[in-house]
Amino acid sequence: LLGNDNGRVGPVNLLLLLSAPQPRPQVAHEAREDIEKTLKTERSRNLAYDEAETVYETAFEGQELAAIAQERNLKILTTQLFSQKRPPKDIKDAARFASVAFGLSVDEVSDVQEFGDGYYVIEVVEKVPAKIPELKAVEDRVKKDVIKQKQDAKALSEANRFLAELKKGQPFNTISQKFKLAPKKTGFFKRNDSIPTIGQEAEIASTAFKLSDHDPLPSEPLKGQKGYYVISFRERKEPELNGFEKEKAALKDRLLQQKAFKTMEDWLKRIKSESQISIEEGFWKS
Repeated sequence: LLGNDNGRVGPVNLLLLLSAPQPRPQVAHEAREDIEKTLKTERSRNLAYDEAETVYETAFEGQELAAIAQERNLKILTTQLFSQKRPPKDIKDAARFASVAFGLSVDEVSDVQEFGDGYYVIEVVEKVPAKIPELKAVEDRVKKDVIKQKQDAKALSEANRFLAELKKGQPFNTISQKFKLAPKKTGFFKRNDSIPTIGQEAEIASTAFKLSDHDPLPSEPLKGQKGYYVISFRERKEPELNGFEKEKAALKDRLLQQKAFKTMEDWLKRIKSESQISIEEGFWKS
């Protein structure tokens, strides 16, 4: 690892206490069924959090995490060494997980954390300080990086020259011959679609949709996954209304479904805030 990678952390012990997944939005045909689902989901999340909080409080009092896990019949998950740039892949919000782990000292236990897939209590077992490796160990990689940077800079310079010629009014094909390049036409594409001959490039597509007959060129070359692009507006095709009419009914149903769920969710929150809820014995087993 290069010195600017902030070292590595690990192994890291973590207890993961899963909560039930959120219910998928559905149109409520029977309020009782949806209320039960909502209450059960909240109940399971609360139970998972309470368990995680108990583990943290016990660890804070000095008991080892492994002993706590054994007493409470919980399984400890242990990671390999990882860096902030390359966090563990099997955690939903891995970047924030790494940030929390790097903020802990060796043998320090975190408070309860939530990373999108359950509640975590983290203990750092080992930290490896960052160091600058011997040149021989990274010489090939450094050479490749330098060559890539120089190629990138040259490509950007050439793209800027090409665009400058276009802005002077020279025809696209004439400039392409001068630079010994073969221009390509994309054909029509939708805003969120893959661009023909280019691929899935959101920034290029976004810029292309801002161009027009009066403003056919971008302000600068566009960086894509394969290099730099200079694009020029040719034609815009308005969407066909027939396609919209086909999708209109389905779109209306989805919007009504979302609105119904949101209305029910707001109603539940209001009822809960104004009510005193008691749960019958054996309710969760039903």
